[in-house]
Amino acid sequence: MTTNPPAVDAALAERRARHVSAIQNLFDEKFVHTFQSPVLVLEDQTLASPVAIRFFRKDFAYLSKQLCMEYQYRSWHGFNTELLDRFATLGTAKLQNIQTLIGNWDQRLKKILEQAGKHRDEALSLYPQTLKVDVPIIAAQARVYLEMLMLMDRVYILSGSASLWGLLDSQQRAQVEWTCKKALRAFRATMEQEVFKLYREAQRLQREQHSKGQADPQRDQLLAEQGKEIAKFSQECQHEATQDGDTPMTGDAASQMLSDAAAASAAAAGAPARKTGGARKKPSADDPAHSVAAAAPAGEVAPAGAT
Repeated sequence: MTTNPPAVDAALAERRARHVSAIQNLFDEKFVHTFQSPVLVLEDQTLASPVAIRFFRKDFAYLSKQLCMEYQYRSWHGFNTELLDRFATLGTAKLQNIQTLIGNWDQRLKKILEQAGKHRDEALSLYPQTLKVDVPIIAAQARVYLEMLMLMDRVYILSGSASLWGLLDSQQRAQVEWTCKKALRAFRATMEQEVFKLYREAQRLQREQHSKGQADPQRDQLLAEQGKEIAKFSQECQHEATQDGDTPMTGDAASQMLSDAAAASAAAAGAPARKTGGARKKPSADDPAHSVAAAAPAGEVAPAGAT
């Protein structure tokens, strides 16, 4: 039997304490003592753009918990597995849509900067303030969502750089950034609707258990807390949309919008669109420097002055 040297033990204990602190900071102390699944902590994750930071601070903890609930509900005997499968499949599909949509802009902007000789790190713009944080991951899709936030963050840096070098005008830059923001909001709206469906199914199951005198008080408490979180999150999303002069999206409309926008973006990039539902839209132009509107979500109004 071997043991770690004291210095190694101390380092491991310090790192564990750091990770537990990260979990508590993102969620709360109660979560640390009650959560019964493994947690992966990604250290020193960095976001720079204010929009990406706002999405992380406002949405990430909530979405992480709701995405994790899909796995937890699978242990509830009698839970509708079709709803659970739809939740998991739809979440994956919408994240793929975002990857297509924002990823294509990432490549287009890199190409624009590269062709102008402005693609090196020293030629890129920066944000004076950044967020560097250890991020707990409790669901696989939450990790992918974090990757999409980082991808959006990079697009904001690239679009800002291209604009400052005179390679994009302010209208084109606004369109690119608006498209990214709208995609993340569409994912939020899609999952918000699906979360509520799972919540209602869990309520139905608990009512059945109550009628049999077999209800679990811990599950009652879990649902009570989840209901409050759902209501609070929905209200905050509506308030945010109102502040931005945006129209709140319903889940089905948001899901379709993401599918259509990803198909249009893939077509503009000359790649086959992912088959995740929604009609394939033909973009207005293929040139990355002049096709900003091509990637705009279908059926939505672009910012004032955007083409």
